[in-house]
Amino acid sequence: EERTQAVDSIEHLATADESVVLAALVSTPGALSNILSGLGTDHLGLQLECLELLVHVAQHSERGIKAVRELHPLPAILDVMKSCASVADSSPIHAGLTSLACQLLPYVLRTSEERQGMYNTDAMGTVILALQAAGDLVDDAHHLAEHALIALMAVLRDHEPNQKLAIELKCENVLLDTLRGPGASDMQVRKRCGSVLGALCRSGSLGASAVASCLSQDDLTALLEDTLPEVTEVGLLAVLATCSYSYTDADADATNIEPISV
Repeated sequence: EERTQAVDSIEHLATADESVVLAALVSTPGALSNILSGLGTDHLGLQLECLELLVHVAQHSERGIKAVRELHPLPAILDVMKSCASVADSSPIHAGLTSLACQLLPYVLRTSEERQGMYNTDAMGTVILALQAAGDLVDDAHHLAEHALIALMAVLRDHEPNQKLAIELKCENVLLDTLRGPGASDMQVRKRCGSVLGALCRSGSLGASAVASCLSQDDLTALLEDTLPEVTEVGLLAVLATCSYSYTDADADATNIEPISV
């Protein structure tokens, strides 16, 4: 009964005027901490409303972002995502929880030190699983895919260890499956997927080679013919990774090709 009342109260608060919500939650000591504690319950409705409220606060202003980051909510966010990923028969509410968690992640991973908190197989794998889960959805797959891609880019941005770990966990396979799947009909999904794949390709020869090795000829053709530059770039980087080699003077003499430098 108390949980039901809590959900009703939060639903009412979430539909109130944005400035009122922000003033109440950011200015009241312990208010956001109480909201965050709702993520630790086993009441899915309460978790959903609490996450939605935290996203709402973070999206509103820098002051809201600062207040949310000061909670150090990363462990609670990952716990929600892991819990949803472990459910055999995922429901729309699980997809909604995962989507909201992915929306919140970029706000709490703004610095290299914060992104370092994702440098472990468990945490990184949880975000990759969120993207994989989008491929199993029939409805609203593109919404979860887009939010998962945004979260993944936040994890990888300017952080070489995380990029290498993502490659070790075969993240490129999930990304390419996303491009091959129905969610790719959404332009934003393709664009963000291309951006993440491009980041992996540019992280070094290991990343570019990993992506290139997963591509069939049809995949490569589709990448190169895509109208989005973010996706086309992945195809070009894959070609470069596949064809990359250096001419020696002996090679040039044997083939009558002048040595070239790029």
